[in-house]
Amino acid sequence: MSRIAKELDEKVAEFLKRPIERPVPYIYVDASYFKVRDGGKYVTKALLIITGVRDDGYREILGARITDSESEGFWSGFFDELIDRGLKDVKLVVSDGHKGIQSAVQSKFLVQAGRCVKFILAGRL
Repeated sequence: MSRIAKELDEKVAEFLKRPIERPVPYIYVDASYFKVRDGGKYVTKALLIITGVRDDGYREILGARITDSESEGFWSGFFDELIDRGLKDVKLVVSDGHKGIQSAVQSKFLVQAGRCVKFILAGRL
C-alpha cells in the first residue's frame, strides 16, 4: 500500500508542477475547509484550488494546495507558482469575496500585467 501511495504522490506532484503552456484568460479561485489529521489531532485546513479556462475553451485544474488558511500571503505564493509555471494573460478572476483572494489578485495580476483585470464575486452577480 505504501508503494502505491508513493507512486500516486509522485504523479500528483508531477501534475501540479507541469508547465502552463497556453494563455489562460479566465481563472476560478476558491477554497474549501476540511478536518485533517495532523500529528495526533484533527485540525481544520484549507484546500486552495485554482481552475483555468484556456484561450481555446479547455478547462483544467491549474493547482491545488492544502494550507492553514486562505490569507493573502498563501494566495500570493500560490499565484507566484502558477506565474512561474507559465500562467499569463489573465483577464477575469471569478471568486467569492474573500479579502485575501482579492488582495492577492490585485497585487499579482494588476501590477505585473500592467492592465485591469476584471474580478467577479461569485454569488453576487
